[in-house]
Amino acid sequence: MPKPTAEITLSGTTHQLTREAVETAASSLTPANGARGLNYVWYALVGTNLYYVVALAAAAAGQPLPSRPTDYVRDARLALKALGIPIMCWANDELLDKGHPLHTA
Repeated sequence: MPKPTAEITLSGTTHQLTREAVETAASSLTPANGARGLNYVWYALVGTNLYYVVALAAAAAGQPLPSRPTDYVRDARLALKALGIPIMCWANDELLDKGHPLHTA
């Protein structure tokens, strides 16, 4: 049975990702610390650590972090999700206290 793969396009080149490549990449990355700002609000859970989705997907593809990671958040999120990697998002105090306006109006 073939291993599931997902595609991500970084800087115009499409790369195939596997869950194994993602797990290997995670072992070489520093876990997310939440102090990098809104460009880094999406995380992937690998093992017991959270990693920034773009950094993780790029590392799994054998590529450096793109100069504009924000441009790749959606694609990284969807590729990692397709491999069964849990994805999470950061929420600030206002969002936690009041909820999302589309859900509470």
